[in-house]
Amino acid sequence: MRQIEPQLVASLRKQVVEDNGIQYMFEEVERHVDSFDARADKPPLTLLHDRDYQEINIDAEVAVPLKFDILQVKNQSKWSWKFKRFPKKSADPCRK
Repeated sequence: MRQIEPQLVASLRKQVVEDNGIQYMFEEVERHVDSFDARADKPPLTLLHDRDYQEINIDAEVAVPLKFDILQVKNQSKWSWKFKRFPKKSADPCRK
């Protein structure tokens, strides 16, 4: 099992009706991050917050890795984005 280092990300969490809504969430976050040229060269990720598997009304969060904290960039107060650093964790999705 490998360790995943902490990563600063821009994330967006929404309740989506169907799983194809997650793609639109990614597009929205990617556009916003791209406007600052802040996209890190790492893969994005999806977090599903529902306790059990859901095919509809999915509590999903998408996260796009950042090169730098775009909250520090001027005029960011109009955005309600979440920017956080995921902590170092095991890459095993079955471990809590």
